[in-house]
Amino acid sequence: MNNQVMNVGRNSQFTCRHCGAAVSAKGRIHTSCAAKRTITPPEVRARIDAAFLKNADRLGYLQSRWADESEHEDWTEYIDALMMLVPEGGKVLSTSKRPFGITFSMDGVVGAMYSFRATSNGVQWTRTK
Repeated sequence: MNNQVMNVGRNSQFTCRHCGAAVSAKGRIHTSCAAKRTITPPEVRARIDAAFLKNADRLGYLQSRWADESEHEDWTEYIDALMMLVPEGGKVLSTSKRPFGITFSMDGVVGAMYSFRATSNGVQWTRTK
């Protein structure tokens, strides 16, 4: 979803990433939406951190290998390997070739989505929703 609705001269208008209401800057969340947003519990964050730290090298290796061998290897093998990276209590939502990675949800955190991503510049995990 493109956060930028209109760009006319100096007066740019952007929309909330959550509900679509007008906000003052790109990437911002509408005030009422921020109050409704589910907070990731510390124990869930700890499980995600631990899984990411344990698997960061593997994620980077898989991305590098896919970049080199994508013409010769089957994507389903990579899906299986990516699914092994998801922390305990995680449910796979999708995988992607570009950016290379996996998106998942976690038990006990309603409406939140997380992703592990790898590019040629490095690996990261983020909360995407």
